[in-house]
Amino acid sequence: MTNFCSNCAAPLDADARFCPSCRASVGVASSLASEITGGLRARVRSVVSEASQSVPPLIWAATLQIYWLLSGAGTALLGGALLGAGIGAVSALNGLASGLLSGGAQMERVLLAGGVIFLSGTVDTSLSTVLAYGFLTLKNWTHGVFMVWLPLKVVLAILAYLTWPSLGKSDETKPFVVTFVIVLGVALNIGALIAEFLLVKRGAAAMAEE
Repeated sequence: MTNFCSNCAAPLDADARFCPSCRASVGVASSLASEITGGLRARVRSVVSEASQSVPPLIWAATLQIYWLLSGAGTALLGGALLGAGIGAVSALNGLASGLLSGGAQMERVLLAGGVIFLSGTVDTSLSTVLAYGFLTLKNWTHGVFMVWLPLKVVLAILAYLTWPSLGKSDETKPFVVTFVIVLGVALNIGALIAEFLLVKRGAAAMAEE
């Protein structure tokens, strides 16, 4: 690789001790710095110019699917905790012997919410694991599985919201910060779903052209 003078950028011979243009001293450190700088510039140019080094859409979709995998695992744990709490409360009130109604409507709601949330998290975790693998390995079947997972996730999320027990007073309003965080979280999740849907469509179209 050609070395250059750090003072005037003139080309230097490999064994040069002085620059033939400006007569500046050429040391080992100067030559090494020039070589490293030239290599970095060449690498940056190659990355920018080569379109083949762009990340496929399905790889970006995989990163979002891993997020849903982790989210689904947390949801399954929450649903399991609610389900266990509901069963324990009903058992303590002799509900298992005389029917769930003895535990009250609130206990029934906790049991129903726990079951729906646990099912939602389990389905999300299982299908997300399959999809993340398929996206990362660029499998052709990922588009079909994704189109099953997406509506199923939305339906289960709506059911989980509708069955969520109200553990506070009915006339008690949530602080603005809590409401803002909830709305922001829902908006981000919806945006992530839309972004992943578009990425999967682009990835499927690209694979169909190959």
